[in-house]
Amino acid sequence: MQAIVPWVLSCQHSNGGFGGSSRNDPHMLYTLSAVQILALCNQLDLVDADKVANCKVANYVDAVSGRNAANCKR
Repeated sequence: MQAIVPWVLSCQHSNGGFGGSSRNDPHMLYTLSAVQILALCNQLDLVDADKVANCKVANYVDAVSGRNAANCKR
Protein backbone atom coordinates (compact mmCIF):
# COMPACT_ATOMS: atom_id res chain seq x y z
CA MET A 1 0.00 0.00 0.00
CA GLN A 2 2.86 2.41 0.78
CA ALA A 3 4.15 2.13 -2.81
CA ILE A 4 1.16 4.15 -4.06
CA VAL A 5 1.90 7.19 -1.85
CA PRO A 6 4.56 8.80 -4.10
CA TRP A 7 2.28 8.43 -7.12
CA VAL A 8 -0.67 9.98 -5.28
CA LEU A 9 1.49 12.92 -4.21
CA SER A 10 2.63 13.43 -7.81
CA CYS A 11 -1.00 14.02 -8.79
CA GLN A 12 -1.38 17.17 -6.66
CA HIS A 13 -1.59 20.43 -8.60
CA SER A 14 -0.53 23.95 -7.64
CA ASN A 15 -4.13 24.88 -6.77
CA GLY A 16 -4.18 22.18 -4.08
CA GLY A 17 -6.44 19.73 -5.92
CA PHE A 18 -5.48 16.26 -7.13
CA GLY A 19 -5.94 14.86 -10.62
CA GLY A 20 -6.39 11.25 -11.70
CA SER A 21 -2.74 11.43 -12.75
CA SER A 22 -0.14 14.15 -12.97
CA ARG A 23 -1.39 14.83 -16.52
CA ASN A 24 -5.06 15.17 -15.57
CA ASP A 25 -6.75 18.29 -14.30
CA PRO A 26 -7.65 18.28 -10.61
CA HIS A 27 -11.13 17.17 -9.68
CA MET A 28 -12.99 17.01 -6.38
CA LEU A 29 -13.44 13.23 -6.53
CA TYR A 30 -9.72 12.63 -7.20
CA THR A 31 -8.88 15.08 -4.41
CA LEU A 32 -11.12 13.25 -1.96
CA SER A 33 -9.66 9.91 -2.99
CA ALA A 34 -6.10 11.19 -2.65
CA VAL A 35 -6.75 12.51 0.84
CA GLN A 36 -8.43 9.24 1.83
CA ILE A 37 -5.52 7.15 0.48
CA LEU A 38 -2.96 9.30 2.26
CA ALA A 39 -4.98 9.09 5.49
CA LEU A 40 -5.24 5.30 5.22
CA CYS A 41 -1.48 5.13 4.73
CA ASN A 42 -0.90 7.52 7.63
CA GLN A 43 0.93 9.85 5.25
CA LEU A 44 -1.09 13.08 5.29
CA ASP A 45 2.00 14.88 6.52
CA LEU A 46 3.63 14.27 3.12
CA VAL A 47 1.22 16.53 1.24
CA ASP A 48 3.18 19.47 -0.21
CA ALA A 49 3.07 22.13 2.52
CA ASP A 50 3.17 24.98 0.00
CA LYS A 51 0.04 23.61 -1.65
CA VAL A 52 -1.65 23.22 1.72
CA ALA A 53 -0.62 26.70 2.88
CA ASN A 54 -3.60 29.00 3.12
CA CYS A 55 -5.85 25.93 3.00
CA LYS A 56 -5.45 25.40 -0.76
CA VAL A 57 -6.89 21.87 -0.67
CA ALA A 58 -9.94 22.99 1.31
CA ASN A 59 -10.30 26.08 -0.86
CA TYR A 60 -10.15 23.93 -3.98
CA VAL A 61 -12.94 21.68 -2.67
CA ASP A 62 -15.00 24.76 -1.77
CA ALA A 63 -14.46 26.28 -5.22
CA VAL A 64 -15.66 23.22 -7.10
CA SER A 65 -18.50 22.42 -4.71
CA GLY A 66 -19.92 25.94 -4.63
CA ARG A 67 -19.86 25.94 -0.84
CA ASN A 68 -17.81 27.81 1.69
CA ALA A 69 -17.33 24.97 4.12
CA ALA A 70 -13.57 25.20 4.62
CA ASN A 71 -13.69 28.23 6.89
CA CYS A 72 -9.91 28.67 6.52
CA LYS A 73 -8.05 31.72 7.68
CA ARG A 74 -5.82 33.31 5.07
